[in-house]
Amino acid sequence: MASNSTNLFQTAKSLPKGVWAVSISMMLIAISTTMVFSISPFFITQVLGLSFISLGIMEGISEGLSFFAKLASGFAGDFFRRKKPPLVIGVAMATISKPIFILAGGAGMIMVSKVIERISNGIMATPRDAYCAEEVTAVKRGSSLGLMMSLKTFGCALGSFIIGGLILFTDDYRFLLWIGFVPCFLSLIVLLYYMKEKRVEKMEAHPEKKRSTLKKSDFKGLKARYWSLVVIATIFMAARFSDGFLILRMQELGAPKWLYMSTIGFF
Repeated sequence: MASNSTNLFQTAKSLPKGVWAVSISMMLIAISTTMVFSISPFFITQVLGLSFISLGIMEGISEGLSFFAKLASGFAGDFFRRKKPPLVIGVAMATISKPIFILAGGAGMIMVSKVIERISNGIMATPRDAYCAEEVTAVKRGSSLGLMMSLKTFGCALGSFIIGGLILFTDDYRFLLWIGFVPCFLSLIVLLYYMKEKRVEKMEAHPEKKRSTLKKSDFKGLKARYWSLVVIATIFMAARFSDGFLILRMQELGAPKWLYMSTIGFF
């Protein structure tokens, strides 16, 4: 048991600093996003006075844009080959979206904030995973991706528990949202100063021939099993509802404030 723990520690320690930087940055983003998300249903419906229908529409539109952004970021990553620029752009957009949300006075600014935040999430996803996979050898690829996903998941849980504790001391939602902004800002600093990217070799003549481009024939080559999986995933996603409604429902049922504010951490 002790030997396994030692090996795990040594493996994690041997990973490049850039992988650690991205992993810590994603953890901070997760802390910030979860803190803001846990408060947002109450901020939107109670402070700004918007309806549950408005909340659902905004969540649905912003979530849909996030998936399209993931697709676009994947193509951009293949085309430009570098991972840090789109990742920094994504984190910067997430950072900018927080003050817009906090200072919002109505549905318009809330929608702008959510769209920017969800698009930023889509932009970050592909280069983040690709960077963690490409910065290490094939043997350590699982460890690299595992570290990043583990810290990200830990950040989600930690963020919800932090907000669940803070809500016991104050009901000032804007103040709590500003606290949630801090980890997001720190994540951008970590990424800018500590993420190092392997130098991309300059392309020779006719670079367009070496860059990956999407063609209709690429879709035709995909097997029926792939499309079956896409259809099944689409059906399941169509039945998905925002966790914000779950939090609001727990409040209606009389759950303690600290509990429904930290609900996301239990999932």
